[in-house]
Amino acid sequence: MPFIDWNNNGEVDTEDIAISIAMMDDEDKYEKEVLPENRKPGCGCLTSAVMILCFTVLFIATIHL
Repeated sequence: MPFIDWNNNGEVDTEDIAISIAMMDDEDKYEKEVLPENRKPGCGCLTSAVMILCFTVLFIATIHL
């Protein structure tokens, strides 16, 4: 596991290792919370029906204006 010299003193010491591990933990948490496999699909039958209804109402409203 490569570590970064965060305090730029030329050595990778315990502070640099701790910061690197903390950054990796944050990245793991971000991946678990944001990646698409954790999301529900946004378009279902009800969503499609509501969208079609809205477009139909808007189309009819623009014709009558």
